[in-house]
Amino acid sequence: MAVTPDTSPTAEAIARVFDRAAELIAERGLARGRYEADDGAICAKGALRLAILGDAWTVEFGKGYRAALYIEVRTRLVEQVGGIELWSDNSSRAQVIAGLHHAAALARESTVDVQAPAGETVGESGAHLPHADEPPALGATGPGLDPTSGEG
Repeated sequence: MAVTPDTSPTAEAIARVFDRAAELIAERGLARGRYEADDGAICAKGALRLAILGDAWTVEFGKGYRAALYIEVRTRLVEQVGGIELWSDNSSRAQVIAGLHHAAALARESTVDVQAPAGETVGESGAHLPHADEPPALGATGPGLDPTSGEG
């Protein structure tokens, strides 16, 4: 997928995904062998998906900002830890949380533009919700929140 300037995630957006994924694992526990356990625990990959889309099991990201953000986050973490599932399943909760926060710090040090989208607001769930003409902020959920996809 070609990422255009309109859909390219910023370094700060990438870092916020990693930080939010770490927070989710700290809050809910670390699942092993599945994206999300019955008790709410979540693995690293499930936490990344939940941070971006609001659903740990989502496989289809479509096109546009969310797809570009997930691809960038996944690529960066794979470069650091190898297979995300194996790393998550074979590490302690503290190690996964620390690794995700480290990935966030590295993202913030990158040379990618770090300006967050203007006009973000915070919804009652704590999710950042963009204005209709902006890419969705980290954690925004629901149909039609990807204005760059032409869907919704």
